[in-house]
Amino acid sequence: MKATCTMHDLAAELLEQIYTLACTDGGYTGCSLSLVSKHVREASRSARFHSISLTSGIARQLDVFLQCFYKERSAAAEHEGERTPIVRHLCIAAADGKDEQHSWCYRRTYMDPELDTTCETAIELEHQQYTTDLISFLQLAAPNLYTLSLVHWQGWQRLTMLHDIECAGFPLLQELTIAGPDPFIPKPDASLPLYPRVARLHLADKWGGFTDFPRWADGGLSPNVTHLRLSNLGHIPIELMAFVEHKKNDKFPHLTRFLIQPRGPPAPGGRCGNPYIQYDVFQSALAHLHAFAALPVEQLPDKEVPCLSQETWEEIAKREWLDRLEGGPGCWAAPATSCTA
Repeated sequence: MKATCTMHDLAAELLEQIYTLACTDGGYTGCSLSLVSKHVREASRSARFHSISLTSGIARQLDVFLQCFYKERSAAAEHEGERTPIVRHLCIAAADGKDEQHSWCYRRTYMDPELDTTCETAIELEHQQYTTDLISFLQLAAPNLYTLSLVHWQGWQRLTMLHDIECAGFPLLQELTIAGPDPFIPKPDASLPLYPRVARLHLADKWGGFTDFPRWADGGLSPNVTHLRLSNLGHIPIELMAFVEHKKNDKFPHLTRFLIQPRGPPAPGGRCGNPYIQYDVFQSALAHLHAFAALPVEQLPDKEVPCLSQETWEEIAKREWLDRLEGGPGCWAAPATSCTA
């Protein structure tokens, strides 16, 4: 009689590989596996956190996740030979509310006259605690990440702004998307670049000015970039113009693709003409960039500022991040036009 084999009979190493390949959807499958049975929950412990998405804009989501994550790491430490759960792929948007989106922003901007000092202090403490927890988690996850998509702003609705997060670096990171300024800084004694293996770098700027670009153009942060994209570009910094005028850039010697997505025109019907004048100036500068570029510049369709009827920045980042995990092009899809000098 032929013996039957069940998942309980498979080697732990094989099960780990199976569960890891399944957990590439931002955490949904990982949550489902934890509810199957005690055996599956324990067997999949090291794989369930393989890819994590925290983009609700609510601080409680991070609270609940960290409680579970730290608990499972402690449980793994109690079993000799068991792998400690780590995060390999992370998509995260810095929250702007404790239990509901925009609550911190709303209550500060439109402060209720009856809101007393005690309540205001409590709101500030909530925000500070969330920021501390988020920074600690990012520092813990940094050494193991393969992909990171970080959003810490959302158009007119202000997400928590992160800055000066000191870390030892991202030695394994291969793909990085940052919407907002880069909040990470290397430790004073760091011997390697902050992002030594990043090959695909995607930067987005809330106002389109890319004042942070000179820091990246230096090349010291990520010297092995092969794909570079700038989204929501509304201004051409001098450093960007100098960057494209050199066909063989010594700061990014491995660069093979450079994509830009310009910011869209201002909405029609405005009483003030300044936005339209600024947009015309930008279009002239963009044409100048294409005319004098020594390296191929691939231009994507204009980017419109997200509104209530469109995807938010967090939704866009998550969709493109998930597409990359599934083997798709993500934000690196071929553009409609490509311009060279």
